[in-house]
Amino acid sequence: MQTKYLYLTLLAISSLAYFELSEAQKDTKPPKTFTKLEIIEFARIKHNFTDKEKNYIAYKDIIAKKYKVKKRPITITQTTIVDVPVAQAIEEKPKEVIKSEVSKDTKELTKEDKDIASIIASDDVDGQFNEIKNIREALLKNPRVPKWIKDSIRALSALRDEYDIDIGFSYRGVAQSDLISNSSGVGSNMDLIAMYKPNENSSVGFNLNARHQVGDNSSSTFAQEIGSLYTTSPAYSDRDILVSEFWYQYKIDALSMRLGVVDPGSFIDNSFFKSSSNYFFSSSISSTPYSLVPNNGLGIGMKYVKPSFFISGQLSDSDAKAGESMDSVLNNDLSLYSAIEFGITPKNNRYYLTLWHRERESSNAATGAIVSLNQTLDELNKVFAKYAFSNEASATQYISLGWGRKNFLDKDDKVGLAYSASESKTNQEIQNTLEMFYRYDYYHGIQISADIQILNPIYSSEDLAILPGMRLRIIF
Repeated sequence: MQTKYLYLTLLAISSLAYFELSEAQKDTKPPKTFTKLEIIEFARIKHNFTDKEKNYIAYKDIIAKKYKVKKRPITITQTTIVDVPVAQAIEEKPKEVIKSEVSKDTKELTKEDKDIASIIASDDVDGQFNEIKNIREALLKNPRVPKWIKDSIRALSALRDEYDIDIGFSYRGVAQSDLISNSSGVGSNMDLIAMYKPNENSSVGFNLNARHQVGDNSSSTFAQEIGSLYTTSPAYSDRDILVSEFWYQYKIDALSMRLGVVDPGSFIDNSFFKSSSNYFFSSSISSTPYSLVPNNGLGIGMKYVKPSFFISGQLSDSDAKAGESMDSVLNNDLSLYSAIEFGITPKNNRYYLTLWHRERESSNAATGAIVSLNQTLDELNKVFAKYAFSNEASATQYISLGWGRKNFLDKDDKVGLAYSASESKTNQEIQNTLEMFYRYDYYHGIQISADIQILNPIYSSEDLAILPGMRLRIIF
């Protein structure tokens, strides 16, 4: 049965899609033009080419080939600087002049934009590749990085430039225990990700996922053993290798549309510090016990993003099971999860309202709403607050408050402190959780996190649970 939320989602997103496509058809863009200075800066930033024997001519050929392959017109123009090696050309031009002369297409995000993007990124293919890009650039620029690592990165860059394919890998290991009950859980999660991007508008994302647990407990059974309303660590379990994402995305100007096996969290409810791989452990902060978001499965996600506001929507299989994305369709019993989100983003802040509805084959339909406020205090400090309610979620009433800071004790660390309160649908008791994490980026792509949680597990005879934990993450 279709719902009013489904109609709202389709109506809003379809209207935006029609508007964007209509405007795009009217737009007659001139051929792509690169100045000599843009080519030099492109090579310096994107490929870390600083060898004095490399020069403008070589870069011109690279860029011309890249855009001709994509059947885009290209014009190479001269600037006032002479034909000199890259290192010398960069030295002759102040950075401010270079930045002012580089076209809009070649400009990178500002430091503030990158910072915001990193703390609202989901753990999907897109989010991981954005993280990997920054890591690889840092490794190439570091003179102490071994040559074989740099050669590996350049090989991956060549694969991307020549065939439009990028490949990445991430590993996350977690260990957690309860000092009161002496329960413990240890496990890992691995992603082999790939992205095919034949042009600026289209991309195909792929994620091959594997999980493993050490001992009797998965992340879910550990939570049950200590009597918690929700899981208290990033997910791990013993299960077969599976395709967790496989989608096609089309982007035109401000509108993005993604179709296939998708992560419902990619487009909805991305608040500050909501990544279980990078920040808080507990799903009361890093996930959604308050909104019944289904597993990855068949779906479509859309987002319309402008500098000061955004609208996003999600439709996906409500009863998706891990590794069985087509079952609901083949069995002709597809139920839908639908959500629509309206947000404003003034001055690196993020405020949004989310409305969602989930049909379920074996139980009552669920409906709920989320209000999220995310505030940047200064370059280092950010705070967030969230309220949510639902008629059928495991947490029918939910509130959280938190703070995060980078460069706390060192330029390579992050720290966060958060509190959440969740009212259980089962017994109407409130579970309170206080959590603090500290993350140190030991090296580019290697993160070590320590975490401590104090909570009152509402399904336990114990009044208190004290959960120290450790997390190792490697991403490349």
